[in-house]
Amino acid sequence: NYYKTDFSYIAIDPNDYAGWLGEATVKPFSYERINDTEDFAFQQNNQNVFLKDADGAYYSNPALVAYYATKYKDSVLAVCELYKRVDRGGGEGQSTVSVYPNGDGDCGLYVKYFNKYYRYDSENPAHWGEPLYFKFTGGYYPASEDTADETAYCYDYAKGEFTPKQSDTTTQPGTTSSAAFAVRMPVSADDKNDKYYYTEINSTLADGDDAFDAVADATYSKRACEEIFKESAGTADDYQNDPSNRFVEIDGEFVPYDESAHAGMTMYVRYIGYLGNDAANDGGSGGLTPLSSVKVQLVTEKSSAVLLAIADRALTINTLDENIKNFTIEELMDIEEGSIFDDPDIRTATINTLSEAITTKFSTMSISDLIRWANVRGVDEQVLFILEDVKIADFFTSLKYDNGTITVNMEKLLGVTTTP
Repeated sequence: NYYKTDFSYIAIDPNDYAGWLGEATVKPFSYERINDTEDFAFQQNNQNVFLKDADGAYYSNPALVAYYATKYKDSVLAVCELYKRVDRGGGEGQSTVSVYPNGDGDCGLYVKYFNKYYRYDSENPAHWGEPLYFKFTGGYYPASEDTADETAYCYDYAKGEFTPKQSDTTTQPGTTSSAAFAVRMPVSADDKNDKYYYTEINSTLADGDDAFDAVADATYSKRACEEIFKESAGTADDYQNDPSNRFVEIDGEFVPYDESAHAGMTMYVRYIGYLGNDAANDGGSGGLTPLSSVKVQLVTEKSSAVLLAIADRALTINTLDENIKNFTIEELMDIEEGSIFDDPDIRTATINTLSEAITTKFSTMSISDLIRWANVRGVDEQVLFILEDVKIADFFTSLKYDNGTITVNMEKLLGVTTTP
């Protein structure tokens, strides 16, 4: 599933994405216990509350902290040992970490806390050493081999904006590398992506579901487009008028038309499109513009998965019956990406072992996995964060019926055996 949005967050590892970051400064930090309720409220608002496990290691668990704050209220600091990270060494758990500059623009570095993104603050010790994300917006998106011919940009952390790449050897302003890492989405209505097509997935949960936002929560499927060659009718259409879009077929391959070598041969024009019927090309309820209304007749097409499997195994009519029961699920059907069958253990299961594979999958699945599999909409992001690694069995055993209300034992849910 894909969401239609004007921004995206890309996880970046400083070791692999050095050119995406500004010059690092190494700073020390340590931990101090929080003893004041006002300080606790301030640090919680700044993502700077930590717990200490039995081995003396400090860790962040905002869901557990929020649970203790609600459960113990004004007594939380007397019951629980909570800590904050401070920008100096010499204290408990002292260490050093690389700290990076960040601009004031909407793009730039972010950290993820309680399943929400917060702008990376180089002055906030709680953000130091946390996994970093780069936010792309304003039409910018990551550069790749496919965008080598497009204008490249670097992010200037001092100015908080993207600037065009200067050269292959000059270190870009505000970065530590000469590598450009962004390009900008075309703004012309005539420009389009010729590699993929996105069509809306209609949700049966939309009707009467108050949590479903028909605009913000709309999801799309990503379909790879194909090159389709159609015999030219000799009409002066847009494709025919483009000299680069003329091809001839030689030994089953389509090659660019060369007038001196291919005169008199049948000429073809190339279309980029998704092969499907009218229903597949109408854009769904989102009203996306169809790729093309051109009708094509397929000369060749892919065989179904089961026919390919029979061919690969070189089966005959006499051996088919005894071998079919050993076919794997991925040999029997075309598996859609992201579907319930798109799992390594289920793909390789046979008809006889499929039930066992699915049972095993559910026994080890987390609640958040189940939510994504079922495409459940409107679930609070913080609830998803809490349930990210909670197994189905652990979730239901943490529920308790108490005087007409079902409550959740958060410590049991999160596997905490003793209050910090």
